[in-house]
Amino acid sequence: MAVESSRWGWRNLANLIIVAAGLFILSNVPMLGQTQSAALDTLPICKTNLGPGGQWMFGMPGMVYAPVAYDDVKVSGSDLQAWATARNGLGVLIDRAFNAKWPSKSPMAQIEFLRGPEGVVYHCIVNIVPYDPDLEDIEALQVGDCDLKLVAGQPQLMVGHAQVWETPKDSEEFVFGPYQVIDGSTLSQRKIMPIGFAAGVSMIGWFPRNSDGTLLANLCPVRVAPAPGIDGSAQVDEKDLCTASDGKPTRLAVGEVVTLQIEKREGRAFEVDEYALGDPKIVASSGFDKVAQMPILKGIAPGTTSIVLLNNSDDLQARVCEVQVE
Repeated sequence: MAVESSRWGWRNLANLIIVAAGLFILSNVPMLGQTQSAALDTLPICKTNLGPGGQWMFGMPGMVYAPVAYDDVKVSGSDLQAWATARNGLGVLIDRAFNAKWPSKSPMAQIEFLRGPEGVVYHCIVNIVPYDPDLEDIEALQVGDCDLKLVAGQPQLMVGHAQVWETPKDSEEFVFGPYQVIDGSTLSQRKIMPIGFAAGVSMIGWFPRNSDGTLLANLCPVRVAPAPGIDGSAQVDEKDLCTASDGKPTRLAVGEVVTLQIEKREGRAFEVDEYALGDPKIVASSGFDKVAQMPILKGIAPGTTSIVLLNNSDDLQARVCEVQVE
């Protein structure tokens, strides 16, 4: 069974290696249809969380707000989608349409908010702008609860590296974006594994279900930093490197193969059921040692990356360590 990444629709995450039983998969949230565009220059500007003037940064999950209550949401404009069941207050989730590519066919999209027999109770336009990786005040993008717990991995998400995070409560769905900066996998209803692809600002969204069946949208901005050793940044700390079967830190030469070992905690061995590589272009899987019950890794190219080790116990356990190829 292949674990798949979450984007309101599933697709394979190629660098995840499955050793035992699969991971928890969540259901998709239905996408609403689109309507024909009105005369956009006659409409008011929407309020969003992604910038002044009704901005939506291409590829970044965000929120658009209505000034009145509504039941449904429709969008005209092929680059943008809205999910009426994913809300926070009067805000509704908006995101990139499936397979949409910049430049967009139009720099604007119309949002219609509808309520019962009244039909459209408010409509406005969203201005579509290019993604900006150098945003400074990213805290202003936050929506809802972002009290996430770092379970394993480096404190800062980096290019080619992975982390494991836990949400405060069960989430029905997760979203990551923009895809060129970050992607991730759902490990359980509370644990996710984001992976950094490029330096820049990105968004992690999680969505617990409300009593009325809707989803509560929580959008948490994160910054992906360059990989260690790039642009003069520091190397991975020695204590964070994986341990090889000979007890030494895992610093590989290109082409070198090594079997990992995981330290015991509280006298208990960590049984690896599944594992994932942050960047298989730097370190690749070369098999699984069934005797040691540990991954076998091979150095592919100079650089650093993470390996995520998972134990599918009742409460899924995760560890992350780093590998350096010299």
